[in-house]
Amino acid sequence: MLSNSKLNVTATLDTLLNASKNWEQNSRKTSNDTLYAILADCLRFYEDLLADVKARKELNAALLEAKITFTEATDLATKIARYVFRTEAKRTYVYARVLKIALNQKISPNDFAKWVSAHDGIDEEMIGRRHDGEGHEGRAAHGEQP
Repeated sequence: MLSNSKLNVTATLDTLLNASKNWEQNSRKTSNDTLYAILADCLRFYEDLLADVKARKELNAALLEAKITFTEATDLATKIARYVFRTEAKRTYVYARVLKIALNQKISPNDFAKWVSAHDGIDEEMIGRRHDGEGHEGRAAHGEQP
């Protein structure tokens, strides 16, 4: 039997469901598209840094000036993600990891968004999958210090 509540539960739930669908189809997609564009630019910058020792030193100086912590062992993708996003460590790690995977799989910055979408988004790409190029061996293969 239904309660005598003044709330119209079904109508409220349907309204919330519609708002959620609208967000999923519009706002979230727009937000993800923007994120993928930024990450594609980060990938392009990552590729450029790998070829330019002087620029890598400038990156380190920029990190120090911004008071962003790193060590000699911090890889380039992580340095880029930390500087650009300045967000929680887990999120930065995910962004850096997807950049490393894209580089390892030779994904061009122009194809980055399509590649991420084909893998159901960044988080899905990262969860529970092992990719070549992780760890010290992967960094060394891309000219980074282990």
